[in-house]
Amino acid sequence: MSTRNKKKSHYSVYHLLTVNYICFTLLLFAVFFGIYTAWSRYVGHYASIPDPEGFLREVRELPEDQLASFPLNRYLGEGSAFSLYNGEGALLYQTAAAGGNRQELIRLSLEERRLLPEYGSNTRYLSTELPDRSREGGSVSSAWMVSRLDYRANGDPYLSGYLLLDEDLRVQSGSLFPGKDQFTETELQLLRGRDDSGRRIFRNSYTNSQGADRQLIFRYRPRTEGPTDPLRSMGMVWLFLIPAYLIITAVSALYLSRRARAFLSPLNRAIRDYSLGEADTLPDYKGPKEILEIAESFNQMEDRLQKSESERKRMEADRRQLLADISHDLKTPITVIAGYAEALRDQVVPEDQKGYYLDTIVQKTRTVGELLTAFHDFEKLEHPEMRAKTEPVDLSEFTREYLAGHYQELGLGRFTLEAEIPEEPIYCALDQGLFTRVLDNLINNAMCYNPPGTRILAELRVQEGEAVLSIADDGRGIPEELKDRIFDPFVTGDDSRSRGHGSGLGLAIVNKIVGMHGGRVSLEEEPPQGFRTEFCIRLPLLPAESFTNL
Repeated sequence: MSTRNKKKSHYSVYHLLTVNYICFTLLLFAVFFGIYTAWSRYVGHYASIPDPEGFLREVRELPEDQLASFPLNRYLGEGSAFSLYNGEGALLYQTAAAGGNRQELIRLSLEERRLLPEYGSNTRYLSTELPDRSREGGSVSSAWMVSRLDYRANGDPYLSGYLLLDEDLRVQSGSLFPGKDQFTETELQLLRGRDDSGRRIFRNSYTNSQGADRQLIFRYRPRTEGPTDPLRSMGMVWLFLIPAYLIITAVSALYLSRRARAFLSPLNRAIRDYSLGEADTLPDYKGPKEILEIAESFNQMEDRLQKSESERKRMEADRRQLLADISHDLKTPITVIAGYAEALRDQVVPEDQKGYYLDTIVQKTRTVGELLTAFHDFEKLEHPEMRAKTEPVDLSEFTREYLAGHYQELGLGRFTLEAEIPEEPIYCALDQGLFTRVLDNLINNAMCYNPPGTRILAELRVQEGEAVLSIADDGRGIPEELKDRIFDPFVTGDDSRSRGHGSGLGLAIVNKIVGMHGGRVSLEEEPPQGFRTEFCIRLPLLPAESFTNL
């Protein structure tokens, strides 16, 4: 199926939308801009929003001899002020509050400055007036409680200290500010980050560009203390703006809907016809170039769907073949098991051959179990919810322990194992159970398809930022006609299936598990010298910070 009109369109959807919306957009922009400008000026003058972060950032970067020209109003609003001290607590600069009122200077003692909360810290002080309680035994009941709250990384607060004060603000008990016996009302307010006028006041310590310690004391009025009329007045504006916006939008949308329907209908009909099984129904198309691209994408999608359907049918055929193969492989051992068991039950087996019969039954039972396990594992890995439960693992140590555990098995089969595993750790994110199955399948393949005396090489290295684990052997090799599809399910090097070489799922399971770990497995075209087959597993390395504490 293909579009018959290959000519490029002279206009695009963007051009169409621009033409239809140019006046609509300009009108809305003018209205919004006028409202925003008037409202911003009003709010900026009467209800400015403090920006302490911007103030701290700018004043730190400004040379200290230029602090007098700093635009304080722009950042902290009216009623704000700040003072700058050196590391020894000496005053370097102090500005009057915005508006030039010289009586509004920040005047705090060194002790009062120490009580101020650090801006942006995770510590907060609360002072709570306690209810009146009667004096008992001549002791005065507590009148105030000062609490220190610290915040954890997740934002949860916890109480890290307290003080109990009497009605004269003398310290009765508690763990805060050791050595301080009494507070003033001003100090109690400063602990909460408020001055006598209720303005927010903080300190902020930093090191300037010359490496000298500095401390800023600054205050400002919170946003909630400013007038709220500008915000309330916006409600009246929307009473006029919303109806006009809805009317203009409705008319424009109706016009565009008719235009869009004209050039989308042919494509819609083609999709509908294709869903009914009719091919090549897209007519010569004329419309915006973006829709022409959609039409071409539709054609490409149809091609991909056809290929996907062919692949699905092939996989379905392979699955049916698997079931047939499994049935074939199960039939022989089950028949032997049943026949030998009946012979033993009917006591027709000579006494000296009963051990042979029982050994054969055990061997055939294991064969049946291995076939069913392979089929179960493959189906389980194909499930979309199957996930690898990975953790940081030293691949060097993991591989070394695995090979040590199978050394005797390889020796009994008269296979020679050579290992080149580095001493230094190589960390990867592994599901140890699944990755053990990967090594099982690769080693078992090398033993199953090669004669005794075959050399097996296991080598681990780091290459191009990846961990590379290779399993090579100098056995029979893999037939050329199987190399391109060796990792496909149901592929086996023993086409006759008469020697019990498995169902052809081993390497497919390896490929699936390695992919679940974010890696890839390949059959190398050029094995190491002296070897005929080499499988390489490449896994992403974990960053150093992931295992420094392991």
